[in-house]
Amino acid sequence: MIKQSKFIIAGAVAMIPDCAGEEVFELYEHTFTKPFTAATDTLEIGVIPATAQLTDMIVIGAGLDTTTAAIGVMDGAVGDKESVRAVGTEFGAAIDVADKETRIPLSTCLAAGQDNTKHRSIGVKLSADVAAGTDKITVAVRYRYV
Repeated sequence: MIKQSKFIIAGAVAMIPDCAGEEVFELYEHTFTKPFTAATDTLEIGVIPATAQLTDMIVIGAGLDTTTAAIGVMDGAVGDKESVRAVGTEFGAAIDVADKETRIPLSTCLAAGQDNTKHRSIGVKLSADVAAGTDKITVAVRYRYV
């Protein structure tokens, strides 16, 4: 089942600057107020807008104990909860999110490329179940328009 952050649920639009080369910072957060089952659930946490090139990503886990996460670009359309959608591992296959902050290397961000035709979802696949509560994951991204 695809779970979605408040950003995705609200249909929010990622910031788009008015000039090529400008950088934008977005903060995507999700608090696990409902149970998350690692075997079946995927979290759509944020968006990389069309024509944007990711230049920085920081992943922060809070209260997630001994969990790692695969984080990457999701296939399918942004906001689609009905289709089966996979999460890639462009940003990491086993990022430590156990009460830890991890910066993704610039080379990894740049290797994810850009898509000039459509927005892309950032997906999170956790390695362990999370009980409902106050545990949280935050993905901070910086991107520029080319």
